[in-house]
Amino acid sequence: NYTCSAKNLFGEDEIYYHVVALKPPSAPQLTIQFTTSDSIKLKWEAPESGGIAILGYIILFRVTGETWSRSELPPDQTSFTLNSLKCGTQYILKMSAHNKVGDGQPSDEINVWTKGKTPQAPDEKDFLKVNMTCLNMLLSSWNNGGCLISHFSIEYRTLGDHRWTVVSSDTSSLDGNKDSLIFCDF
Repeated sequence: NYTCSAKNLFGEDEIYYHVVALKPPSAPQLTIQFTTSDSIKLKWEAPESGGIAILGYIILFRVTGETWSRSELPPDQTSFTLNSLKCGTQYILKMSAHNKVGDGQPSDEINVWTKGKTPQAPDEKDFLKVNMTCLNMLLSSWNNGGCLISHFSIEYRTLGDHRWTVVSSDTSSLDGNKDSLIFCDF
């Protein structure tokens, strides 16, 4: 509050001013509600507005070592789901709010993993079916760890040899993504 007064021989007068200092919003408090293999659900509470209405939010997210991706959200939103994420991957997230004055400080960074892990090899007895000349690999016996297996690389070597021979470095394009592969003439 400011008061300005003036006085002279003929009298005096005063005027009162109420000044509101505006500033950018404070940092939102970002929390994780849940994760799936390809999504992260976020929630936050509206931060201190800085004396003027919040115009929106910005969510920044990335995988370690990659560039930030950005999603802009309206001011009335208090939750959001990031979709189409990589399975079993760590993401770094932060959020800020903005008003007419400018962008507020970002929230603390949050590290969160989408669900899923690397594929787990099956027991040999569950994976390989062999006879004198052929080898049948039951690809469907692999535990995918919660993430879709995109391809298999297959190599072999004779006992005592240190060199591996590549049979296939990508089986994803095989007819119908077969559940098994058969190799003969060994």
